[in-house]
Amino acid sequence: TNLLENSIYWLSIANSEKKSIRIDGSKEGDVITVDYFDSGPGIDIKYIRDDVIFEPGFSLKTGGTGLGLALVGEALHRNNGKIYALQNMQGAHFRMTLSAKETN
Repeated sequence: TNLLENSIYWLSIANSEKKSIRIDGSKEGDVITVDYFDSGPGIDIKYIRDDVIFEPGFSLKTGGTGLGLALVGEALHRNNGKIYALQNMQGAHFRMTLSAKETN
């Protein structure tokens, strides 16, 4: 829900007429991949390279706490997954991967 809330915020202040959110999923072997896109202003490449957007306290939103993406990353990590921000010229792009293999 954090990704959706972030998209709604950024799309509400974006100057583009086309506002969209798209989620694609696939499974290859034991790995499930979810790609999340929005057509908002996107993420500056320096924040993607530094991976700073997943650090607690980092936020560019007015009044943001910087906890949302940090919690997403932590929840995925606890469940054998990972989230990445990828460069995208038409908005934000996040990729989440999860192992479908059961671990005991």
